[in-house]
Amino acid sequence: MIDSSWVEIYQKGKMFYCAKAQYTLKRRWSDYIGDTANVLYGKRKAFLFVNHLPAKLGEIEAANLNFDEYITLRPNEVCSFMFGGKRYNLEIKKEKKKDDSVPFTCFALLNGKQIAKRTKVFEAAFELLFAGDIDGDGKLDLVIDFRSDTGEFKVVLFLSSCALPGQSVRQVGEIDDLYDS
Repeated sequence: MIDSSWVEIYQKGKMFYCAKAQYTLKRRWSDYIGDTANVLYGKRKAFLFVNHLPAKLGEIEAANLNFDEYITLRPNEVCSFMFGGKRYNLEIKKEKKKDDSVPFTCFALLNGKQIAKRTKVFEAAFELLFAGDIDGDGKLDLVIDFRSDTGEFKVVLFLSSCALPGQSVRQVGEIDDLYDS
C-alpha cells in the first residue's frame, strides 16, 4: 500500500507540482464491492499518486491546455497542443469493423504513432489528465484516464524518459480498478 516513499502529482491554481504524497486512509463502505474498503484521500488536488517515479520534486512544466476543464478524447477528434516548442496531436482511433457493433478496440495515437491499445470498449470517451514534463527530461509525458462506461477506471502514466527508440513516450504504470472483479 501507499507509504512515505510515494509522491503525488497535483495542481495548485494553474501550476502543477510533484511532491511527497500527503494523504489519509479511511475505511468506507463501497456499494460496488459490498464491503468496506480503504479509501485514499489526498490533501491537495492530486490526480496521481505513484512510487519509484523518475521525477524531480517541485514545479512541473505543463502543456498549453486548460486542465481546469475536462479534456475529453473521443474517436476521430484530435487534441492538439504545444509543449517545449513542439506541436503534438493526441487522438483516439476506433478499430475498423464491418458493422458498428460493441465492444470494440481503440488506439491512442500521439503524432500518428500508437501509444496505447484498449480492448472491449463500449464507449470511447477518455480524459487527458495531464500533458507536460513529469520526469524532468524536458520532453512530453502524459497521464490519461481510459475509464469505461461501466464505472471501471484506468489511469495510465506515459513517460518520455522510458521510451524505446522511435517512441515519444512509453507506458510505465497504470491504476486499474475493476469494480466487477
